[in-house]
Amino acid sequence: MEDYPEELRDFPVPLVALIGQTQLHNTLKKNLTTRKDLQGKDVCSFNLLSLDAGATFMDRRKDKRTSYENYTPGGILKANWLYRQKNLIPSVAVLLLNWEVESNWKGKEIEYFQDYDSLKKNLKVRSTKIIVAFVMKQSMDLSYDERVASFKKRAEIDSKNMFCFSTDNIAILEREWKNFSMMQLEIITKRKLVE
Repeated sequence: MEDYPEELRDFPVPLVALIGQTQLHNTLKKNLTTRKDLQGKDVCSFNLLSLDAGATFMDRRKDKRTSYENYTPGGILKANWLYRQKNLIPSVAVLLLNWEVESNWKGKEIEYFQDYDSLKKNLKVRSTKIIVAFVMKQSMDLSYDERVASFKKRAEIDSKNMFCFSTDNIAILEREWKNFSMMQLEIITKRKLVE
């Protein structure tokens, strides 16, 4: 069994990419939901990929065959396909944006939208779900609702693909993240079963 590569020996789990706000990645990793493996140990329910803002993902091959005459396939799966699915191509990308209470909201909204749009363009050929998470240093201000509504409208994001949390109270962060990750894991699992 040791002769097989790691991706064939491990239980397949989705890959989740945390993008931006790298100082929070370790905190989020510690508080994610876990499951029991075959030996009874606690393991994470999905693999995590920690990336800086502006990270790029693998490009798909651009050249397509025009004819399959005299073509002999090398196997059922492409080389390293399982490795790429497990370690390089995320099922879910969580874009962590720093929510700042300031008077120049329009400028910040444009910056947030550009970050979201560049990630969306980078992942457009993949079936990766993009989640936007606003990280606040303090509790929500009065203009929070209208600003989030403005950003959702501009970026055309569903409410279920966006959430906010404050770093002031880590217990609330843990609970919100666990609930959200369980909901997203169920969605991913259902989607993978349908495909």
